[in-house]
Amino acid sequence: MLYLVYWVGKRCREVVFGALFFLVSILPVSQIIPVGSAVLAERYTYLAYIGLFFLIGVAWRQWMHSKWMHIYPYRILVTALYSGWLLVMGWMTYDRAVVWQNGETLWSDVIEKYPNDYFAYGNRGNYRLSVGNRDGALADFNQSLRLNPQFFEGYNNRGMVYLHTRDYQRARADFDKAIEINHQYVKAWLNRGVVSIMQGRYVNALADLDRTLQLAPEFSQALHTRGVLYRQMRQFDAAIRDLSEAIDLAPEQAVLYKDRGTAYYLSRHLGAAIEDFSRAIALRPDDGDAFYRRSVVYLDHNRTDDALRDARRAQQLNFPVDEVYLKSLNQ
Repeated sequence: MLYLVYWVGKRCREVVFGALFFLVSILPVSQIIPVGSAVLAERYTYLAYIGLFFLIGVAWRQWMHSKWMHIYPYRILVTALYSGWLLVMGWMTYDRAVVWQNGETLWSDVIEKYPNDYFAYGNRGNYRLSVGNRDGALADFNQSLRLNPQFFEGYNNRGMVYLHTRDYQRARADFDKAIEINHQYVKAWLNRGVVSIMQGRYVNALADLDRTLQLAPEFSQALHTRGVLYRQMRQFDAAIRDLSEAIDLAPEQAVLYKDRGTAYYLSRHLGAAIEDFSRAIALRPDDGDAFYRRSVVYLDHNRTDDALRDARRAQQLNFPVDEVYLKSLNQ
């Protein structure tokens, strides 16, 4: 191909540009060094195809200026064929786009064509779980694991369904199985720690979260979870440390400021608590819970007017504010 580009490029330098654009763009995803789980993927070519379509445009221009195109019937025939090709590609694109409405339609299409693809069932289950269809998700994860009993991500995902339904015994069993198959799978360690928190087994939870962060020191979700656990164990300095590290990694997440603000409040750092709740509100102005928490701190800080204002705002945002609390602020 390079020789052909060199040979043609001596007469038309545009060919060199188009070909090199394609080759240079495709090289990083050519899997000489493996990247990701897909050996081949259409998305790897999207940018690179600019070079090839540039070449098609050059070829079209050359053809339109050739002696053959001065003959009217040839000109009509080539134009009709080219226009027809574009129409067929457009129809195929429109027809295919229907499949891409959402994750369920996409993976259902894959399952229809490849009914024994365990990974497709796993992905459809993930989508169904994300939209609250727990029964559908559970059915997909079960089928995925029937097709591949060593699919550790499938055990973790099914464990998440059980976790959402508070079936902690089954959730723990699935997270245990995921860890047994892949001892380095951090999500299963994290989720098993969450199960232990839900069951009040804080020592076990702490051990699992410590292991998670040994495997992935910059896993912000694990830092967040361990910070909340430390807060529940009333180890406020440790909680603030973990939540601060999580904020450094994900400064756009309002819930991190809200949870650190609560740790500051419980450790009687009222000014820092107000600052964190204010940051959470700046990121999520519709969070009634953040307004309510700041109201409580304002009251403890003897700023009753500010506390009343925030409590009323929390109520406007449909957060359940106790009427007795509002009455006491009004008085």
